[in-house]
Amino acid sequence: MGLDRPRRSGHRAGGDRHPHRQSSSDHPRDADRATEKDAMTEHGAAWPPEDIELALDHDSDIDSDSEEIYDAKGNLITDEYVRDAIGDVHRAIDEGRVPVPTSRPGRPSLTGESTHSPRVSFRLPEELRERARARAEQEGKSVSALAREAFEQFLRAG
Repeated sequence: MGLDRPRRSGHRAGGDRHPHRQSSSDHPRDADRATEKDAMTEHGAAWPPEDIELALDHDSDIDSDSEEIYDAKGNLITDEYVRDAIGDVHRAIDEGRVPVPTSRPGRPSLTGESTHSPRVSFRLPEELRERARARAEQEGKSVSALAREAFEQFLRAG
């Protein structure tokens, strides 16, 4: 079954390919997200929901008896490996170490409610885009905020 196979080298999933980049938790886009502890306390129901079963799928597209699949660290993935991973997930859930998502990914709604804000996009000549960028910078806002204000004023006018 190839248990003596050497580990793979180089970059692969889970590696630190770009160590100079900010981690996602330090990124400004995450500033208003709930912390893991907040997420755990805001979710009152059992996690995972009772209608979700974490178990080994024997109808999988992967035949672990004839295919060799390795994880990001180069370890061979076997049925035992998967059962252990499922056990680890169950223990993490039981110990409260699994963050529970409390909101949808993406930017916050412009209404402040839990609704999706639709997007509108259009093309501009470079000169007009540059003027908009300069004006937005002068007013201390984003080009998107400036465009929303201009769009509202135009529609109010008539």
